[in-house]
Amino acid sequence: MVRTAAAVWCSASAVVLAFAAIHLNPTRSEPAAASANGNHAAVKTLQHRASQPHDADQQLNDVYRSHTCGAVAKANAESAVGQPGSIPCIGDQVKVAGWLEFKRLVGDNVFLSIRDIHGSVQVVFRQEDFVGFTEVRALIDKLPKQSVVSISGIVTARPQTAVTEASAVEIAASSLVVLNRATLVPFDHQQTNVSEELRQQHRYYDLRNPKLQHSLQVRSKVTQVIRSVLADEGFLEVETPTLFKRTPEGAREFLVPTRTPGQFFALPQSPQQYKQMLMVAGVDKYFQFARCYRDEDLRADRQPEFTQLDMEMSFIRPIDIQNVIEKIVARAWLEVHGMKLELPFRRMPYQEAMEQYGIDKPDTRFGMKLQNLQACKELLSQASVARGFRVQVPESLRSPFKKALPRLIKELALRNAVTKPFNGLPAALEDATLAQLDLVGADFVCIATGDHAESVLQRLGKLRLAVAAELERLGHPLRNPNEFHFLWVEDFPLFTESDTAQAADGTMALEATHHPFTAPHPNDAHLVFTDPRKVRGLHYDIVVNGWELGGGSIRIHDSDMQERLIREVLGADITKFSHLLKALRTGAPPHGGIALGFDRMMAILLSARSLREVIAFPKAFSGRDLTCEAPSAISDKDLADYGLKLIAQPDTKL
Repeated sequence: MVRTAAAVWCSASAVVLAFAAIHLNPTRSEPAAASANGNHAAVKTLQHRASQPHDADQQLNDVYRSHTCGAVAKANAESAVGQPGSIPCIGDQVKVAGWLEFKRLVGDNVFLSIRDIHGSVQVVFRQEDFVGFTEVRALIDKLPKQSVVSISGIVTARPQTAVTEASAVEIAASSLVVLNRATLVPFDHQQTNVSEELRQQHRYYDLRNPKLQHSLQVRSKVTQVIRSVLADEGFLEVETPTLFKRTPEGAREFLVPTRTPGQFFALPQSPQQYKQMLMVAGVDKYFQFARCYRDEDLRADRQPEFTQLDMEMSFIRPIDIQNVIEKIVARAWLEVHGMKLELPFRRMPYQEAMEQYGIDKPDTRFGMKLQNLQACKELLSQASVARGFRVQVPESLRSPFKKALPRLIKELALRNAVTKPFNGLPAALEDATLAQLDLVGADFVCIATGDHAESVLQRLGKLRLAVAAELERLGHPLRNPNEFHFLWVEDFPLFTESDTAQAADGTMALEATHHPFTAPHPNDAHLVFTDPRKVRGLHYDIVVNGWELGGGSIRIHDSDMQERLIREVLGADITKFSHLLKALRTGAPPHGGIALGFDRMMAILLSARSLREVIAFPKAFSGRDLTCEAPSAISDKDLADYGLKLIAQPDTKL
């Protein structure tokens, strides 16, 4: 049995431990092969390495690791020997580096778990291998978890009773060097009750969590897959500026002051106008992983800065860009889940989505489609629109579900809603009528009435999703998380009435449903300036399981139509788009594109509860970066450099 001596190096900043092989120079921490005779040396105190020039040179030449922790954990008797990171064989001398994850003292042995991004490996210090083991044990006992260490030893097979699914080997240690002692451990990664705020404050630490590291690895892998697909399709990756100008595209923008008084940049909501100008430039097929910024209220599926896969193509029809997107999505799902998606994806008109699901991004994994109750609306109210859907509930859940309905209605703030579920449908609804409305066999019928079809449909769409969630909470699964129902929603209205602004004629002003650059459907183009509310746009959204994965459209490439639409229909300031209009006048090809929400795509791929789980440094619900404490106040002097002055005191609670 090899016997080694324990040595201790003390410095002002930390304690570094080394269990040096007996015939090594005591100032070196790198182990050599163990001596055959088993003799050992006494415990020595090492001098500070800074005072040993040759040791500093040696430190530069020494490797921190020969293999990753994950590679060693996969070792077996047949493993191939190769470059660092490859899988070693049992019996090989290895050196790993990582974070001290766990430690436990069992009998005469000390067990450690060391982790890096590739996985974790068990390390054992056996009493029989060391002289002065009591000191060794005491030193390890005082070493905080999450300290950074480098360990050398021999890969050995675990006892059969200690073999796990993750690994059948461990490292019999011959040396340990503390590279950095952890003096701050904000929380234990094994805790389940750590607040989101604390995790965000120490995001660099939270990211050591294997689940989050897996998210980063998968995200990187998917970006590589997408780049590969688009390269095969002839796309050119082009970066566009992030300092742009303010344009009325919809969402609020983040403004960036300059030292020229009164002059501001704006961070782009998307590279929309730049990529259209790239088509004018003849780029033909463009993409980038674009950083986008929107000063909006946050929720689980939204961040103020986010990444989108941005694409544009010249001389195309909607189906051309859709085919490329389907290839990207299919490859991503195959790589991550080993799942082969059925292509092409289903197509659904916007009107059908609203009539059947009450939402423009329907979750089609479960039924409960909306039904038209116009034939019996007189029995329910004096409203002009009546819709409903049936709910079939297992007998064991009928009572708790019935009690939950009033709460669901209250939470959804359905105005004038019935606060007590029906004990039964009105007697006048004969069986024949129920059969015609496809309501036979329903345990519950949810009905909404009103004077505006869109409002009624939207209310029922929200209630449909809430009912599904409640049934699942009660133990009746409806939506299989391992199923992915993709579809394209098409034929959106080109314009939507504003909720607040009025036009000169007293009617509600019109807004672009998506953005002002979407081309009208060719069958409706003649109505753009005469009856714009009836015009469909050449817009298409890709939807999966009730989530909008992305959206795109064919663009207006005629400068006269674009200018007239912005000025006459939307009533916007045309000067804010002068750069784009000038570009279109130089000869713009027919073109179109799409943007996929890449953060959202990753959240769906990884079944994440929030976008924050798939972004390295996300913003909190408040919109703040809790790790770096941003945004932050700046001095009056700094403000003056930009010609700015505060007119209100900053909120010190932020």
